[in-house]
Amino acid sequence: MIRVFFEYDGAVIQMPVNPQELEIKGNGANKTKEIVSLGEINLLNPEKLKEITLKSFLPAEVAPYVVTKGSFKEPEFYISFFSKIIKAKKPVLFIVTDTDIYMSMAIESFGYKRKYGTSDIDYELKLKEFKNYTAKSVNVTLTSNKANVIKTTTNSSGSSGATSQDITIGCTVRVNGRLHRDSYGSGPGVTEVNATRLVNFIVKGRACPYHVTLLDGGWRGWVTADSVVRL
Repeated sequence: MIRVFFEYDGAVIQMPVNPQELEIKGNGANKTKEIVSLGEINLLNPEKLKEITLKSFLPAEVAPYVVTKGSFKEPEFYISFFSKIIKAKKPVLFIVTDTDIYMSMAIESFGYKRKYGTSDIDYELKLKEFKNYTAKSVNVTLTSNKANVIKTTTNSSGSSGATSQDITIGCTVRVNGRLHRDSYGSGPGVTEVNATRLVNFIVKGRACPYHVTLLDGGWRGWVTADSVVRL
């Protein structure tokens, strides 16, 4: 059965009613230009960020169509959840089971209104793909009799000279271990072998305290502490 989840700050939230459809938009960003002596060329730019729209409703009480019968929450719970994320200006992990949708998303808008004649609440949630980025500084050292030396350091964590034990947000790590859906160790997935990844979330004290991404920011999953070594 398809189920819709959001994960934020270590908490996994399942939506109580599945939307009838998921609208996903994603376009290329290629451009065509004329260049002297070469003629027309096509500049292959990175794909534009994907956009997803969910339209459904939040039921006020348990009904046959509710998929969270064992952990039912009233509409105000979800309104508070999404409002908190918007206020924090942070991404959320969006997961749809039985699909390939496992994405880091920013909440573009969250609108809701009470359904006429009931206490249920209709909502429209607009999400936009979020890709993590890391700012870098470059120090150039000039020497008189040797080639110029360029040293690049990452500023995202604000630390330097860290040992393999100093795992911080934004650092690069080598992963050897299984990926999980959340920091509690639920939903075990594929196993990473000597994979170079970035750490973008840390929840200390959990079974899988580190969330890792691809180097371009694409999300992978949560891993145990002994699965990562800082590079």
